Amino acid sequence: MFEGHTAHQAAGLEGAMAIARREDLRYRSLSSLLEVAIQSIDISRHGKEFVMQKYCDGPEVDANFVLLDGETLFLEVCDDFLKSADVNGTGELNAFIELDSIFPSSLPPQELNLIRNSFHKTLLRLGLDSEILRVEGRVQDSTTEYRDIDEIIDLHARLAPTKVDPCDWLIEINPRPPGKKGSQIIEYTHGVDYWGLAMLIALCDKDRMRALSHTFQNGHQYWRIMVFIPTDYPVDSCEGVFDCRMLDPQIIRS
Repeated sequence: MFEGHTAHQAAGLEGAMAIARREDLRYRSLSSLLEVAIQSIDISRHGKEFVMQKYCDGPEVDANFVLLDGETLFLEVCDDFLKSADVNGTGELNAFIELDSIFPSSLPPQELNLIRNSFHKTLLRLGLDSEILRVEGRVQDSTTEYRDIDEIIDLHARLAPTKVDPCDWLIEINPRPPGKKGSQIIEYTHGVDYWGLAMLIALCDKDRMRALSHTFQNGHQYWRIMVFIPTDYPVDSCEGVFDCRMLDPQIIRS
């Protein structure tokens, strides 16, 4: 599913390049990189088909919704910092693997409201009205951008203001709470237990859900950062713990 922007389904480099020519996509000038990306797909897990769409360079966020009867009881938004494949990203992997997330987001209030309202409408259109949901997206034409100041990369006001208003860019919807570590961070920061709320939804205990979906009186207590350290290694020549045959091959390739 794509929302608010066009996406194309392809299978193989030839089909992808045909779409790029027909739709006048920038992929035409990146054919070698596109070929590498397609060859890196694990067909045994994902199949041959994939989706192509325009790249959005706006700040990325994870929006964690607590919905009950169509109402947003609680929403926590965190900033996903630049990936190595972003236009101004750093690192050597050249991928969109998460590197670090900061809780809560420092996007301006109007853009956080945009995320809340736009993603909420999308979820309701899909019939998701009483769920714990993790929605990933970006803000296109944001008033902020990531910049390096004194060797610290963070969100700052754009140097060159955009000529259009910011808009939401939905990436994916996960019908589940955030992962264990992310949920713990939200619990420490806001006092809201997403996995506990998920159990209450299953039990249809609406009164306790409403009672436990509130942050602290003065909002979040502090900021926390979750750091991921990805590794790049040849799967077929792994050593050490990978030789013990106790790890499933799918785990090694994850």
